[in-house]
Amino acid sequence: AENYLHDSYEACCNVVFKNIGCTKVEACQIDEPGTSVTLKPTVPIPMPPTSKPTTRTPTPRPTTLTPTPQPTSAPTQYTIPPVVKTTIDATKFTTGIFDGFEEGLTSVWPWATTSTLPWSLDTSDTFEGSFSARSSPVKNGGDESSLHIALTSLHGGVMDFWVKADVQMPYSSFFVYIDSESKIGYTYPSGEWQSVSIQIPEGQHVVKLSVFKPDFYLPPGGNHVSHTAWLDSVTYTPKIKEGFEGGKLQFDSEMSFVGIPWGFDSTFAHEGTSSLRSPVLFSGQQSNVLLKMIMPREGSLITFWYQADVQMPFDKFVFKINGQIRVDVTQKQNDWKQFTTFIPGGEAVIEWSYIVSTQNTGQKHPGEGSVWIDDIQILPKY
Repeated sequence: AENYLHDSYEACCNVVFKNIGCTKVEACQIDEPGTSVTLKPTVPIPMPPTSKPTTRTPTPRPTTLTPTPQPTSAPTQYTIPPVVKTTIDATKFTTGIFDGFEEGLTSVWPWATTSTLPWSLDTSDTFEGSFSARSSPVKNGGDESSLHIALTSLHGGVMDFWVKADVQMPYSSFFVYIDSESKIGYTYPSGEWQSVSIQIPEGQHVVKLSVFKPDFYLPPGGNHVSHTAWLDSVTYTPKIKEGFEGGKLQFDSEMSFVGIPWGFDSTFAHEGTSSLRSPVLFSGQQSNVLLKMIMPREGSLITFWYQADVQMPFDKFVFKINGQIRVDVTQKQNDWKQFTTFIPGGEAVIEWSYIVSTQNTGQKHPGEGSVWIDDIQILPKY
């Protein structure tokens, strides 16, 4: 049903105009059914220049953008647009960040837009709140109104946002790029606000939103659209990896302990040299590792490795998400085991628990009475 939506500019040409060259439009319903437009056959269509709500977390001050060198063997090299001066340094992020443009176009995230046909704040149409970002209308052939955001991340992540497109080819289009690669595009009016999720690779990358008007002869038409697009409620959620290396936590303030804290164990690990080990407890005691986070709209996958040297009626190991038990180990394990599950979007409480039973009558534990966890990964879906 989404006949206005295409993944790339070439897909638009191929599907809407029936050929890659886009030299002829056959009954594409440009203004009304049955309309047929013939373009100049010697002028191929140009490619565009390559240049629900979550908890808001303030974005650290951006740093000066330093382009990442490309390998010399790479077939192509992306050049960062001159308008992009700063980047969001997300290398140490362990939770998502949000921008709804309520404090201005560049007050929260360092968005960049050109002085010619810039994007600006808009109050006429928003997904939520009082403000959104809107492009300038493209009126002349070759016009482009673009908005950019640069991010540098350690493991990559996912960007979620809402867009509304009021465009129609062959007069205008709206595309979203990562560097020079188009990820999603609109060639017809979207009508309602649309949810978009794109995966951001690790390293330094520029996300660009572009409204573009092709530079070739067109008869009068396309007056039923404004040739603009809107953006609102943007969230970036990083991929997180915690291996407990170096005797420190990557999760920092998001991870806490209830009861006697777990400790680093540099003698036993699934990968690397360290893991997190449960403390020594007595009858009726319990020690929990808590991780409180905001998951992106589409949710996340969590995966981790564990080894449990437990045995009921002495002790056991339990893993919970939002109070629901996902892992319940009551017998000794001889090897590391991996567990993977889905976490819904929104607030999440993740809990690893080592529990010593009150049923222990003083008998000697057959093992060490410990639990180890290692290599936790939280991977946002898109």
